[in-house]
This record gives sequence, structure tokens and C-alpha cells, in this order.
Amino acid sequence: MTEGSENETNVDWVSHMHGIMDIAIKDSASDIHFKANEPPALRLDSDIKRLIEYNPLSGEQVNALINSVMPANHRETFEKEFEVDFSYQYKDTRFRVNVGLENEGMFATLRIIPREIRPIIQIGFPNECWKKIINLESGLIVVAGKTGSGKTTTLASLINEINKTSPKKIITLEDPIEYCYTGNKSVIIQRELYTHTKSFLRGVKWAMRQDPDVLLVGEIRDSDTASEVITAVDTGHLVFCTVHSKDSKGAIEKIVDLFPEGKKKDARDSIASNVEYVLAQQLIPYSRGSDRKLAMEVLHANYGVRSLIRDNKLHQLVNQFTSRSDEDMISMDKRLADMFSAGLITREEAIRNAIDEKMIMDYLP
Repeated sequence: MTEGSENETNVDWVSHMHGIMDIAIKDSASDIHFKANEPPALRLDSDIKRLIEYNPLSGEQVNALINSVMPANHRETFEKEFEVDFSYQYKDTRFRVNVGLENEGMFATLRIIPREIRPIIQIGFPNECWKKIINLESGLIVVAGKTGSGKTTTLASLINEINKTSPKKIITLEDPIEYCYTGNKSVIIQRELYTHTKSFLRGVKWAMRQDPDVLLVGEIRDSDTASEVITAVDTGHLVFCTVHSKDSKGAIEKIVDLFPEGKKKDARDSIASNVEYVLAQQLIPYSRGSDRKLAMEVLHANYGVRSLIRDNKLHQLVNQFTSRSDEDMISMDKRLADMFSAGLITREEAIRNAIDEKMIMDYLP
């Protein structure tokens, strides 16, 4: 807070929080950060900027600011689990709020959700595989990437394109709800974890009784949820999900590794039969400005890919990417090299974000 505010009584903490949100929105920040003994900070592109007009916040002030916007049911969850996600609406801007505990008390990260869902042609797909994805009747689509890599934005654009073009029923299970859809040709039901359903597993199970054509599962966190997702695909649904991984190989391995050793083979067989595309992505600093550009790897589950998944030979996926027989496919390293050639990212960023530094050197001019 500013000088002297800690001595005020009956502080309007919501107004203070809104004031910080106003600064973040004005500065086009992507995130707001709060922690004890530090002033509030913003993420501007790749950098953290402390708001020097604010004094360092005490632990009590951080708690008060966070609690001023945290719904009661999520406060109960936080008290039990020491971390929670929820969404918050201020004016016409939505925030995804993550709260946790650290050595000095509560801390929070507020991700600012853009008001508009980006048109899919602006996302940065390396080819037109998205046209095939949105016209699939069933199958599993995995969007992979680390936190902050734009997975939610990619999913929102895909879902909204289906909404604009197909008379479907779409159910989303999110933690928390970020983008809000307006029904167009589709009927869209959005459900938030801990507010509308107690778990992704329960949400997927109940969704099967709710007549969906398309299901979005915010994250697969355990083998039971993974099994339910595969069952949903088996029964003729198109299912989108996310995994934290830098590349397609790692995304598939992450899902398989959720299962106990005795069930991994069955899991590989089920994934091989049901997956259609894995989209792995990173956001790379733009070479000529402060923006970031999407680098996306596209793995299309053709016959060769399905065989490698079943046979537990994912280390051979590189051979599928380098084959010219499937124009839907592009590896992360090839995409980074292409972006450098197009002047979108620097050579240094291409090498730094590569999956295989030796491989990308073969692609770079």
C-alpha cells in the first residue's frame, strides 16, 4: 500500500485491489503478483516490474487484499488445501486468480484474461490443421505447454470456431473459467471446478449424461480422469484437454505416467487408438518488439505415430516429423527455425527454446 495506508482503519481492500487492477489493465500487463514484504508487481511481456509507487506489503495486507476478492467457497478450499484457483470479474475484465502459501504467508498471481477470444487465424498455427480439428466428430486433442504458454487461448479459439460453425453441444470443465463464450451455432455449458463440480473426474462422468458433442477438460491430473476422458472419446465425443509439457512426446508420456505400471500398456493402446492431434506450444519474445509469438509443434496421429505410441517407442517420433508424407506435422525445432527465417524471433531465442539443440542447428540457415 502507499505510505501511511497501513495505519488506516476500516480500509476498503476491494478498492485498493481494483486500483492495482486498473494499473495492470492500463499497462497491458499479463499478470499481477502479490507476496509479503514486496510491493505489487506486474508481468509486462517477459519481465517483472515492481510498482514502485507502492510500499512493500505486509503479510496481513496481502491476506486482506486476496481475501477481499476470494469467494467464500474457495476460501474454504484454500484453508483445507493451501492453494486454490478462482476467477474474478472487475468491470469488463476477467482475472484468473491463483493463491498459495509460501514461507512468508499467502501469495497470489492474477492472470488477466483478454476480453475477446482471438480469431483462430490470429493464433499462430503453423499450418491449417485447425480446420481439420474443428471438423472432427470424435477424437482426443491434447494441447501441451508450460504455464503461461497460451494453452487456454488456443483452446478458446478452437472451441469458439466450432461454436461459430457447427450446431453442437459443448461442455467445458475449467479451473477456473477464463474466457466466456456466447452461444452462436452451438450450445455451450461452462462449469468451474469447486463452484459447479467437485472434480474433473466427476465433471467428465456427469457430462456423459448431458448429451455433449464436444467436451473440454481443463487438465488431466490423474489416471481416473484420463480413463474417463478416453471413454468419452470411445463413445463418439470430441475431447480437448491440456497437459504440462514442452513437446508432444512429453505430453503423451505425461498421460501414460499417470497410470500404475500394470496399466501403462493398456493406457498406451487407448491413447494410440483415440488421439488425433497433440499441439505443443511455447510463447517466444518477438524479435522486433515487446510482443510474444506462438511457436507450435503439431503432431498428427497417423498410422506411424499410433504404432510408436503402442510400442512405447516415442523416442522415434522425430522420424515422423521429418517425413514428408504428412503435411500436418511440424516439430518444435523446425517451427522455431521457420520463425527465425521469417524474422519473428531471434536466432538466440530459437536455439534457447529448442527441444534438441543439435537438431535445430540442422534447420537453421
